[in-house]
Amino acid sequence: MEPQRLFDISDQVPVLRDLDGMAPLLRSMDRSTWRRHQHVWRTARTFALEAIWPNALAYEQAMDRDPWYVDTDFLVAAGQAGLLSMSCFRSLGGLGLGATAASLVMEELCAGCAGLANLIGAHHLGLIGLLLSTNLGLSARIQREVVAGARTGRPVLLAAAVTEPLAGSDVEDTRFMATARIGCVARREPGGYRLSGSKVFISNGSFARYVMVAAALDRKRPLETWTMFMVDSTASGFSVPRVEHKMGMKANPAAELHLDEVFVPDSDVVSAEVGDGMAGTEVVLGASRGPVAAIATGIARGAVERFLHFATVTERDGRPLIADAGIQEAVASALQTVGLCRSTYLNGALCFDRHGHGVLTNSPMIELFRLPFSGRLAEVLSRTPAGRARIKERLDAQVDPDGVDRTLAAASLAKAACSELALDVISGLMDLMGPAALEPEWGLEKAWRDAKLTQIYEGTNQLNRLCLYERGVGL
Repeated sequence: MEPQRLFDISDQVPVLRDLDGMAPLLRSMDRSTWRRHQHVWRTARTFALEAIWPNALAYEQAMDRDPWYVDTDFLVAAGQAGLLSMSCFRSLGGLGLGATAASLVMEELCAGCAGLANLIGAHHLGLIGLLLSTNLGLSARIQREVVAGARTGRPVLLAAAVTEPLAGSDVEDTRFMATARIGCVARREPGGYRLSGSKVFISNGSFARYVMVAAALDRKRPLETWTMFMVDSTASGFSVPRVEHKMGMKANPAAELHLDEVFVPDSDVVSAEVGDGMAGTEVVLGASRGPVAAIATGIARGAVERFLHFATVTERDGRPLIADAGIQEAVASALQTVGLCRSTYLNGALCFDRHGHGVLTNSPMIELFRLPFSGRLAEVLSRTPAGRARIKERLDAQVDPDGVDRTLAAASLAKAACSELALDVISGLMDLMGPAALEPEWGLEKAWRDAKLTQIYEGTNQLNRLCLYERGVGL
């Protein structure tokens, strides 16, 4: 069977209608912000129906044959639809949207294909730390490149590189970081740093122009010296020795990166100061775990849509399978779970936008970008250590530590819960399909493989539950 656009039940699974019922955090959005959310959600739905649903199985097969394959036309289309620049500052040509918008977009795209969707999602993961950095000059320069590339059909993609061969979830939690076996290190030298080591399982790593790399200045004291750097993939010493042959989300390449004395100038250091990389990592996790929960929700919703197509065209005793009351109840139960997942991920994402993204990007220093000339002045200010220290001081004054804890707790809860519930939904539907569930054209076995990944990345679910306890209970 040729890959085809499968049955769509978008009217039965509304996103915006559900959002209207989300209480105080949603109502805190001003009319302009809400309209931008509506716009990007509708754009994502149209893009998914036109560019992802009809091609999901074909992309899966192409990437299975060649893990290095990336469809440039798909990225060009995503850029021209505004999906690569939606989180960039409005004053620099983006939409200035945060985790809530990213989550709505990822649910829509992942219903079609989580692998293709994560070409876009991994790009924004690389952007998050940059958007919240005190290095306003670096941030503005790369944002301008992203916006211009998206508009002109020459997309500039980013990636984030944290995981190492001997250090996975332990580099995402301060309790385990102290004993993590760090391999990627940075050495100070005049004018910048030299980075050496390897990163693994890096989404978009094989083709991203810029990679945000976490490295320690002292591998014996990783917690105190963990620092974030923006690495240009064209730099001497940067290489991609392999791309993984994956089981899930095959359309999103996961690469091993090798850095051999790669020079990063002082102007491209993302962290406000040496050793504050863990604080930056926590901000990124607070922003990204809500969208990962949305990824899982989207995969589950797409599985329901595909199952409905199967149940509509498959007959039992001369009647469509969907006419069976037991099947109808099973579909309703699956949709019930999808709805619960959506509310859960929106809570995590909205919490970040209220206590994280909204606080930082609306701080007095970042507000300078909205003025014609002072934006340039802010960029110049951020080039000096004293200037960046002043910016950091102003940003830190805006952040409520309790808000950070609530954000991480809500995001971790959403990520763990939605990824596990999504797999339950897909497994239950596959049981109803019997042997047909393993036939690739129905898309359910692909959905199962894709959903399984959401239990692993952005910290395993076990780590997310530990974070939920520590930040949400803290006894």
